[in-house]
Amino acid sequence: MATPVIVDASFTLKMLLPNRLQPRLQAQMEAWQEKKISLFAPTLWLCEVTSTLAKWVHFRQISEETAEMFLDLALGLEISMIAPIESLCRNALRWTYRLKRASAYDSFYIALAESLQGELWTADRKLVRAVGKDWIHYAGTRVG
Repeated sequence: MATPVIVDASFTLKMLLPNRLQPRLQAQMEAWQEKKISLFAPTLWLCEVTSTLAKWVHFRQISEETAEMFLDLALGLEISMIAPIESLCRNALRWTYRLKRASAYDSFYIALAESLQGELWTADRKLVRAVGKDWIHYAGTRVG
């Protein structure tokens, strides 16, 4: 059985919007889809993706129409949303302490990867270095 993959909002947004990582991230997503790898994210992912798109519209980096198009693309990905049950919240809080962070957003992705015994994929290099585990990957470093 294939290892589940957890993708964070940074991975998703870098995969959808034009940037230097986009071709590699799209290739990675296609590889997962071909292999029928199950993708997951905490429900927080929905809020983060939507909020980032709204911020880009507010600061005139993209139009409202573009934001809605990218939101449609993100929501069309086959990513199973996992609600934050008590054990996930407690583990996320512990990860937040361990990483000496002020907020727990990233920790929910980490806690979910642990609970599913999966891989976490992110476009946040600092997070990958801070966690220091072999199951967290910087986006764009592996395809296949």
